[in-house]
Amino acid sequence: MSNLVYFIHTAILMIIQLLLLDNIQVSSYVYLNIYVLAILMAPDEFSDTFVLLMAFVLGVIVDFANNTMGIHTAAATLMAYFRPMILEAVSVRQNNPIKTALRASNTTWLAKYIALTSVIYFVSFIMLETFSFKAFHITLLRIVFSTVASFVIMMLYYFTAIRSSSRHE
Repeated sequence: MSNLVYFIHTAILMIIQLLLLDNIQVSSYVYLNIYVLAILMAPDEFSDTFVLLMAFVLGVIVDFANNTMGIHTAAATLMAYFRPMILEAVSVRQNNPIKTALRASNTTWLAKYIALTSVIYFVSFIMLETFSFKAFHITLLRIVFSTVASFVIMMLYYFTAIRSSSRHE
């Protein structure tokens, strides 16, 4: 995926997040966050520092739009920090893991990658929002439901938009 196509997908994901998903109330147990896919699909040419900065900026934009005072920023930046370690841990091939996943039909690798990073994102996001261990079972349910729902939406977007645009390059 070229850098231009990547930034177009990032803009689309932010529009979907801010105009659609932030206005859908599925349940008090479920948060739908698709914008984190932009951080996960950052091209290999981007340095880890740039991806961290981009995660910070995207988080600030979502926080500003939702008036959530830094929760998205902290969770997105933490996820971006762990991104290289998770890429290395689940990578099938050492060279260009993102490009390999986008061009190959290895959806198991991509599913592991998105699931692990989503867990990091939602554990930090929901724990920061709750800021308590009271009713931890409810907090744990919110983490699980939000992770699963967002994972499904991210995989749907990947298969309908990103993968189809990668095949045409």
